[in-house]
Amino acid sequence: TTSTSAAARPPPIHVAEVSDFEGLCYALEALVGSDGFTCRSRVHDIVIAPSTPDSYRAVVRYLAGNKFSYHTYQLQTERSYRVVMRGLNHRAPVGKIRTDIENQGHQVRGITNVLDSRTKRPLPLFFIDLEPAANNADIFDVSRVFFSEVRIEEPYRSRSTVQCTRCQEYQHTKGYCNRPPRCVRCGGGHESSTCLKTRETPATCALCGGDHPANYKGCQVYKELQERSRPGQPRGDVSSGRARPVAAVPVPTPMHVADAPPRVHQTPQSASPAARSLGPRPLHPPKPTPTRPSTLKKATPSKTPPPTQKMKLPSKAPSTQNEAPSRVPSRTATPARTSRPQRGNPIPQPSTENPYTNLFQPELLIKFIAEFKSLANGLMSALTSLSNILSSFTQTHTNIPPYEYQ
Repeated sequence: TTSTSAAARPPPIHVAEVSDFEGLCYALEALVGSDGFTCRSRVHDIVIAPSTPDSYRAVVRYLAGNKFSYHTYQLQTERSYRVVMRGLNHRAPVGKIRTDIENQGHQVRGITNVLDSRTKRPLPLFFIDLEPAANNADIFDVSRVFFSEVRIEEPYRSRSTVQCTRCQEYQHTKGYCNRPPRCVRCGGGHESSTCLKTRETPATCALCGGDHPANYKGCQVYKELQERSRPGQPRGDVSSGRARPVAAVPVPTPMHVADAPPRVHQTPQSASPAARSLGPRPLHPPKPTPTRPSTLKKATPSKTPPPTQKMKLPSKAPSTQNEAPSRVPSRTATPARTSRPQRGNPIPQPSTENPYTNLFQPELLIKFIAEFKSLANGLMSALTSLSNILSSFTQTHTNIPPYEYQ
């Protein structure tokens, strides 16, 4: 199947600084045959893709023996089965850990204690690398190692790009790198473990030449690599550091008011014939023409006032003693207007009656004074009872003897 062929396909080999490409191809043809490999040239290196695992091993041995500058990756069939063991003290002996795990039916390739990325302090975590086997998944059933209760988990996949500690380049590791070494602190052509740089001497990046170590995450080379590795970003030549240009989207030119077509008003079909005959209405009403002050005429009031209608006041009916006076004034019907009807709601006419005429009658004043007097008497009685309660409460609490401290 496709997945099986992809898993069995050997990884590529990146060879840099090839001065004799023709001689290299003929040497590999004599070694593995013409069908044993293919080449793909890029800006800074040549990518060799072996066809079989045996061809991969033969090409790697040839490049290492002739001191080529290259890096590659591990075969899928040779990769170890890595798990994380939690809960074991970092001072536990590695030999005892290996023995306890192998006694439970597993073959251990390597054990590595995990350090904190910032403080470099050892953590109660271990990477356990097992040899590829059919029972690798049974390692998750292990719960006790060297007198400790442990928990086996799958390792988290790191989001950052892996960096080689030999040449300081990204996207490969030290175990499969045959490039010239470069120091992580001073950028020199030697191993980082043999560097003689002091703390007072500023660091030099081996990738960009800046005043920082090569593994600094703020390096411009690392930032550009992270941008290109994000999903959805255009893929370009990673070795050259240039991404594929994105096609420009045409932006429509904004239309100015002067270039806009004239606005045409159409008369609706439901309009009257007189309105349709007048034609379209203008966009804005015409401005009034200014006139000189001397030509203005002072408006004089008309001598004949407009006719007004006289309203008859309702006659006041005599009130009796048994009938209660009404506070709401009676209203009479307004006579119909003889003028022509106006558009919209008619303006309400003010009433000529005084609504407060019946409020100042002697009977109402006497009743209001009586109610107010009864309300005042009730309030005074409530205040008197409240004063008596407060006085009795004060006399009761003043007779309590003070507390004596022993």
